[in-house]
Amino acid sequence: MGDKERYRENLLVLVILLLLVGLFFSRALLSIGTGLFFLLSSWGISFRKTKQVLSQNNYYWLLALLFLLPLMSGIWSTDQVEWWNRIQVKIPLLIIPWAFLVMPVLSKRAYYLISWCYIILVIVTSLYSVVLFANDASTFLQAYHKAGLLQVAFDNDHVRYSWAIVIALLLLVTLYKNKINSRIENLLCIFLIAWLVFYLHLLAAKTGLITFYLGFYLYCIYCLLTAQRKWIPIVGAFLPVLLILIAYYCLPSFQHRLHYVVWDYQQYANGHFLPGSPDGSRVASWKAGLSIFSNHCWGGVGAGDLWQYMQSYYQQNFPLFTAHDRILPNQILVYAASMGLPGLVLILSIGLYPFCIKQESKNIIWICFHAGNLICLFTDIGLEGQYGVFLFSFFTSWFSVKNQASLLSQ
Repeated sequence: MGDKERYRENLLVLVILLLLVGLFFSRALLSIGTGLFFLLSSWGISFRKTKQVLSQNNYYWLLALLFLLPLMSGIWSTDQVEWWNRIQVKIPLLIIPWAFLVMPVLSKRAYYLISWCYIILVIVTSLYSVVLFANDASTFLQAYHKAGLLQVAFDNDHVRYSWAIVIALLLLVTLYKNKINSRIENLLCIFLIAWLVFYLHLLAAKTGLITFYLGFYLYCIYCLLTAQRKWIPIVGAFLPVLLILIAYYCLPSFQHRLHYVVWDYQQYANGHFLPGSPDGSRVASWKAGLSIFSNHCWGGVGAGDLWQYMQSYYQQNFPLFTAHDRILPNQILVYAASMGLPGLVLILSIGLYPFCIKQESKNIIWICFHAGNLICLFTDIGLEGQYGVFLFSFFTSWFSVKNQASLLSQ
């Protein structure tokens, strides 16, 4: 690598580290870093390479449509202010995957540095969350009897933060798989994996736990098919049951959370949608999204007008809901209600197509990541906020075969 290439790589690494720090501590820094990453990666790219990249990466076109289709819906959206608010948050879906496609292949040292930076940021913020919990444990535990959780990073966005923890676990597994690690490095990876698994159960956010256990079982199946010692993944498949039992009897936060989730389910399952119920509000939002989609199935109501239609539905069917209870439906229904059948086909393709990419089919980290993403599409609205959009667009590219191969190479 020449001096010029090394200098550009150092700049790219610096900008990506800036991105990751902004992810945890500053929305403005995250936005600035995203723009710099795009500009630096695209600097000097020729028209020939642009054409080649676009012709060889069908998945990028799908990712681009996640931005372009809502952009087009501005034609039939009457609320242009709301439409623009929905559009600008999705810009990284267009530019971050593109930046990864056209940037020079980074060295193994760079991949290691970036991976460990992200992991350290997750560890530090999780420790800070635990310190806050320890300073006022009784108050937090009382909150778990209702709908409260620990205070976390990402502006207290528990859904996206718990998903970020699962991503950190995937990175740690990748680092552990490196064949030239020292024993100390492997022990550190195991220790940090154990800590994050413990913290996930202490936090007890449903999205994090569901995606963690899904990824765990997928990894067990992968090991069963590829490992020489078949008994290891078979025994490992029983570990989640043990973890849940230990968490239930040893972590009051997990126990209280589980009891509340069961009680909440009993309420909305019997038709009692109570104000302040997170899962009840979520189910009510799904009902609203389905209703809007069924009445506007061909073209949707537009990204700018979806919120107005949701508000009207809540007013007619759930008048006691507070402003906090009135939320958007899951990501699939957001695209379906906003853009009709084209939006529904697109978002389902985004969820399923990653499993059909031939060169990624044996990349277990990619499979686990996108399996978790698929679950999130049915439960949450990750692509309607800055944190979710970044996690999806950045790590979709990061966990690709090319980057994994660079990280695991000897």
